[in-house]
Amino acid sequence: MKTHNLLDLLGGTIIITTPDGDHPRKIDGITIPIIQRDYAQGRPDEDLIRGRFLTALFAALEQGNGLELDFIYGSVKKGTGETEMFLPLDGQQRLTTLFLLYWVVSNNELGTHERQLFCAQLARFSYATRSTARDFCQKLAHLTFTSDAAGQIRKAYWFHNGYAQDPTVKAMLRTIADIEARYANCGSPLFASLARLCFYILPLDGFRLTDELYIKMNARGKQLTGFENFKADLIGWMKSDENPDATKLARQVSYGKTMMPHYLTIASKIDNIWTDIFWPVARAQPKEEDKIVDPYYFRFINRYVLNEFIVRYDRSAAQIEASETFTQLYGDKGSDASPRYREFTYYRPVFSGDFAGRFERAMDQLAIHQESIRAALNTSLNSTPNWFIYDESISQVQRILLAAVTGYLEEHTYDIQKFKEWMRVVWNIIIDPDIRSIGAMVAVMKTVTSLAAGSGDIHAYFKTPEFTALAERSGNIQKEQLAEEKLKAGLFENEGWEQIIKTAEAHPLFQGNIGFLLLSKPTLAEFEHRFTSSVLLFSHYGANKAFRQDRGLYRYLISALPDWSALYAFTYADDFQNWQLILRRNQIAKTVINQLCACESKAAMQQVINAGINRSSAISGWDNGNAKLRLIHTNLYFDERFVDWTQKENKLTKVKELYGHRYLIRPSAWFDKVMIDNRRNEVINLLCQQPGARTENRCGSTQFFWGEEINVYITRNGHQYLLEFTRDIRLHIKIAAEADGLTKWTPYKGFDELRLGSTEEAAATTLEIVNSLE
Repeated sequence: MKTHNLLDLLGGTIIITTPDGDHPRKIDGITIPIIQRDYAQGRPDEDLIRGRFLTALFAALEQGNGLELDFIYGSVKKGTGETEMFLPLDGQQRLTTLFLLYWVVSNNELGTHERQLFCAQLARFSYATRSTARDFCQKLAHLTFTSDAAGQIRKAYWFHNGYAQDPTVKAMLRTIADIEARYANCGSPLFASLARLCFYILPLDGFRLTDELYIKMNARGKQLTGFENFKADLIGWMKSDENPDATKLARQVSYGKTMMPHYLTIASKIDNIWTDIFWPVARAQPKEEDKIVDPYYFRFINRYVLNEFIVRYDRSAAQIEASETFTQLYGDKGSDASPRYREFTYYRPVFSGDFAGRFERAMDQLAIHQESIRAALNTSLNSTPNWFIYDESISQVQRILLAAVTGYLEEHTYDIQKFKEWMRVVWNIIIDPDIRSIGAMVAVMKTVTSLAAGSGDIHAYFKTPEFTALAERSGNIQKEQLAEEKLKAGLFENEGWEQIIKTAEAHPLFQGNIGFLLLSKPTLAEFEHRFTSSVLLFSHYGANKAFRQDRGLYRYLISALPDWSALYAFTYADDFQNWQLILRRNQIAKTVINQLCACESKAAMQQVINAGINRSSAISGWDNGNAKLRLIHTNLYFDERFVDWTQKENKLTKVKELYGHRYLIRPSAWFDKVMIDNRRNEVINLLCQQPGARTENRCGSTQFFWGEEINVYITRNGHQYLLEFTRDIRLHIKIAAEADGLTKWTPYKGFDELRLGSTEEAAATTLEIVNSLE
């Protein structure tokens, strides 16, 4: 494919390559069309981009080397008379900077006659965005300055306020000043080397591009976007000598029946068929100024690159999270809707190796199958059914989902049925409620990406040694789910299993994890019965209404916990999220619920539950302390009102040992805790039944009291007493005395150690306390 330089478009001839051959075409000039933005590369806030481009241009000129500036897209349209003008679709910024570079160098190096002839060619470059920009280009082409051109132009009599306010003119003058500053440091002439600054040309009518593409690629607003700068840097990196894969990417490949370097096919696809991925959603925006492709395009690429960095970076999750690349691409708390492009440094390590090829394969297939893929993502487990991979918001789970989609497209030819099977397995893995941190996201993303090697036929892959090895090295949580997926895939081979399993997976609480129903290898009939029973027990709230009204199912499960370690590890929450975790993680709970689901009827299940919650604990496991352990256990489930209070009011969810005693506590709260390993609650409750007794520490209307230290006030025989129960099971009694109009509490009597070993001892202790107040 032939390259061209600026002069070829300013009165020269270009070669248009079509599937049926090469065709020369005379071009009379360049007109930047009215639909294009102003010249942006010369703006003050584009100094970094402008500086890097000028550095590359001057380096090539001074060394006498060529510099390839990639594709310039555009239309060839009739101008005045018989002229044919080139209207850039993409490449406006590069062409304008080249025009200014040609102007500065020719001013300094050409003689008067040569300069006049050259001016005629430069005058063929024009802007149609504004009349002032058009007129300025015409005037500039015929001006001659050898130093401080920008300053002298601003002082010229003809330079009126319209020019001074035109964004294109202002940007051109700034670029001219930068070019002059660099040119002043050159030690040799540059004009002869200008022709070596070249590019490829793809006219709309010469490469079967459409007018709609013109609209798509110009749907970028008037600002020079970060995506455009990223694209330029990406193409530059692919062909750079610093890229270890540059030789591979420079190989000639066939694209559109034309041979060209591989990196140029990628560049062309970025501007053509891959734009189709994002154009429909941009076009659908109600406001004209929001019909912009780049935000969707660039945020998608950022997410893709970040995922690649996560799965290929051989470091711990903490090191990945702390890395500068992760911080840049992940955004503030995962908010990456409007990524800001700074430099290619963050992308360069990712676009090394084979990623460019894998990226190309994925994007090619996404461009073709986008709508089918979108539909396949919307399983019953998807809580945001309208979400897609380039939408404004993205969760940690959705980032893994994106990795699963691209992993499939990189590895396999798209097949809708196989892709749906893959998505079902992926959703079952990533819907896990424990994916609530970056560390968890990283771990699961690495597993899913490794699993994508077999995503072309995931059910067959489950039978391979590669899957066995992958599952073995996965984390415990993923390992269990992978084992379940393999088991279910095996059952699918037997008639009747697939539909009932998929129905069970779709239950709003189970969400893909039904391992507790598959314990002990049930027959199909047994599984169907267990699932039917489980629907009676559970809903999208957690426990179903019939088993939630007295916290019956939740209390029954607690009553079935067998030992102290189970009590201590358990999370005491009767809500949707905890039931999800219980049924996924807690092997004891899975067995208990499985056995309950085996009951013949709803009534039979209720009978078993009632029996469990109405008996005292028979738990064991503490040497010489089983009575205390059983009291702790019983206190956790026996009293319906207390259990309900812990759930509704203060969310006491963990059992902890504090100062030698066991409490049910709300983590991180200093006051929300209830002592449950002795009968202090019984003594305080009996005292509060005395006339004139009160406390602020009662747990609702229950017989339990919150706090490490509890105060009870009693009025008796005309005296006020304060009973202070300490956390070390002591009691200090104080009596009120009036002094100077204030109430002062004076020590009255103390109990160094309260006897609380049994209900009888608690009653006797209460009587002793009451008698001490006589």
